[in-house]
Amino acid sequence: AARVLGVAVEQRRGHVLADLRYHAATSRLDAVVEIRPSARRALRNHAAVRLHLGTAAVAARVVLLDPRAELGRKERGYVQLVLAEEVSAVTGDRFVLRDETARRTLGGGVVLQPRPARHRRGDDSAGRLARIEAAPDLPSRIAALALADGRPAIPVEWLLEVLPDTPEEVRIALRAAPGLVLLPSADDPEAASPAAALGAIEAAVLSHLAERHRAAPLEPGVEMESVRTSIAPDLVPKLFRVVIADLEKRGALVRAESLLRLPSHAVALAAPERALGGRAERMLAEADLAPPDLRLLEESLGTSRRRLTEILTQLEREGRVVRVGPELYFAAAALEKARALLVAHLEAHGEISAAGFRDLIQGSRKFSIALLDYFDRTGFTLRVGDLRKLRARGPRRNEEEQR
Repeated sequence: AARVLGVAVEQRRGHVLADLRYHAATSRLDAVVEIRPSARRALRNHAAVRLHLGTAAVAARVVLLDPRAELGRKERGYVQLVLAEEVSAVTGDRFVLRDETARRTLGGGVVLQPRPARHRRGDDSAGRLARIEAAPDLPSRIAALALADGRPAIPVEWLLEVLPDTPEEVRIALRAAPGLVLLPSADDPEAASPAAALGAIEAAVLSHLAERHRAAPLEPGVEMESVRTSIAPDLVPKLFRVVIADLEKRGALVRAESLLRLPSHAVALAAPERALGGRAERMLAEADLAPPDLRLLEESLGTSRRRLTEILTQLEREGRVVRVGPELYFAAAALEKARALLVAHLEAHGEISAAGFRDLIQGSRKFSIALLDYFDRTGFTLRVGDLRKLRARGPRRNEEEQR
């Protein structure tokens, strides 16, 4: 067969031929084991054994998944086999266990989950494996595997690797698997999520948003990727967006671009911050085209830089002030005055230098350069050498026009 397929031949026991799309090799197996009546001794927890599966024979260590310290003759139980080297296995494969010398047969078993995670005490792994073993058909077995795996969503490709059934059989059975939600859709599933796990993720998302709103009431929302990495880092972004879209459709949250918020969340300044914001806005308005920078505002208002920045950010969201530079805000009316002066000049003369704009607004270089850089950055003007020209108006408007 190797010659026909054109693959390299290695004389190594346990090697198998497999579809290139799948990699089912594993160094752990969850299984049910039964000890033979003639076994000379019980199978103890953490016992060293020899696993014979297919043509493979590898050293392994047994981890019992129930409270018993050992499995005696004729007893059966659920175990995890930790292997010294990888083997290829799928659900339903049968195997033999011998002692570590491979001279005496201890018993045998059936692989239930070929690619499990490491188990923790008290995680009911034995109960989940029992459901896999008792599954009467393929849809039920898929559902039990998804529950036993523990991830929020099981890739369909993973199921194709761990099950002995054909891809067509698995995809048909997926649609009938009880208690599973197919993502991103039932028509073209990429993963399957237990309904309970999906519900837990949705609840965690809403709880996380509520907590972030309380911690940062002036923030308009929380970045979606930040929510995903905090709540469900194992869920790929594409599938997480499906969860968010469903919550949005049900009115449980609001999405604006990449920001998420609860419908009840409205950014508003508290009374002390409103008063402070009003004073800051008046100072900026009175200064017209030569406003105080953040340091002067901070000193005049007697507040911290962080508090002042949060207040000014909210005033900017409300369209009352505009951040022109890292340390510089203008009152909205003052910015529009500067824009009107610039437009009138450029429509009459076609271009303007930095010095000319400084004279036009009768201000210092500090303010004229900051304003010109802002108009360039927002797509209102175009810099050509040392001159500025009006940028051609097109279907894409600058950010000021979009507000």
